[in-house]
Amino acid sequence: MFKKQPICEVCGDNEATFVSLIPVQPNSMDGSWKFTCDCTSQIEKNPLPINKIFSSPTATAEWLEHMREKNWFKKDDFLAMMNRYHDWQGIEK
Repeated sequence: MFKKQPICEVCGDNEATFVSLIPVQPNSMDGSWKFTCDCTSQIEKNPLPINKIFSSPTATAEWLEHMREKNWFKKDDFLAMMNRYHDWQGIEK
């Protein structure tokens, strides 16, 4: 999966265990994708376990295909989150 587990982008203290859409306002589907830990449990609705979405290339592709159908899914923001992880890892793009 990951060579190095991402760190929570909200608290910065723990390893991230989820990919989350952090809303700009309560009950909103407008927000930013972030790697998170349990610290966001009160502000977001559907944390997506990293170990499920990124368990295999097939699992990732199936999840992205499913999300592509959602009108609120901002792929550019999701890819920006992945790029932040690559930058943090020092992975060449």
